[in-house]
Amino acid sequence: MYWRRVRMIVITAILLFLAAKGAYDILRPPPAPAATGTATDKNEPVNPESRKGAENYAVYFTHFWLTGNLEEAKKFAAVGFDPPPFGKPRKVESIIAWDMKPLGKEKVAVTVRALLDEGQIVYLSVPVAVRQNRFGVVGLPTFVPEPVPAEAPKEKSLPQVTDSSTTREARSLVESFFRQYTKGTPQDLALLYSDSRPRRVLSPSLKAEYGGLERIEVSQPKKDELHIVARVRLTIDGEAVPQSFEFRAEKSGNRWLIKKTIPEIPRE
Repeated sequence: MYWRRVRMIVITAILLFLAAKGAYDILRPPPAPAATGTATDKNEPVNPESRKGAENYAVYFTHFWLTGNLEEAKKFAAVGFDPPPFGKPRKVESIIAWDMKPLGKEKVAVTVRALLDEGQIVYLSVPVAVRQNRFGVVGLPTFVPEPVPAEAPKEKSLPQVTDSSTTREARSLVESFFRQYTKGTPQDLALLYSDSRPRRVLSPSLKAEYGGLERIEVSQPKKDELHIVARVRLTIDGEAVPQSFEFRAEKSGNRWLIKKTIPEIPRE
């Protein structure tokens, strides 16, 4: 009898402990996760791709500064920066953000392109502070030279296919693609793709027509895959427009089908 009472007391105590622990685990808050660095940390460099707000601040500040509206411009200035007036106000016909480059931590330089009265085009570099998703212009826009365009990369010729039948098949595939792309349906275009999935065609509002093939390069087949570069003539709203496309084709049975195009045609 004595040992039975002892055992019952021990079991009861264990059950009470487990019940109390379960209730505590339910009611207590979960442990805080370890802190991780983010793009907004003070020691992280500014990522221009995630700081589009800086472009807006630079554009609005520059617009109001050039037009002589200093009070409005100050709304886009960083705290502590008191901009002086531009001088004789100019009329701004249009203004856009042209480029952005980081200037170390928490600062970017936004290049702004403005079309002023009398057709004058100017470029200005605007320093903008970026701090924890907050922005502010920290210096006066500086007039800078017009940016120089990049040089086009030299086109590399494809290793030409020596089989004339493959060239004919590639030419036929490209011409069929553009006929369906301009006048066909997504289901028609699907018949030319190896995955048989419908692709979107050009809008009828464009009044697009296929006008012929100007140039085509066909590579040597590799593992039943073909690379095709084509330049064609399309007519858009009655105007002839040259268009360049690249095709990746793959063999399906005894015919070539499109695997991918550049530019890529979206699926339906």
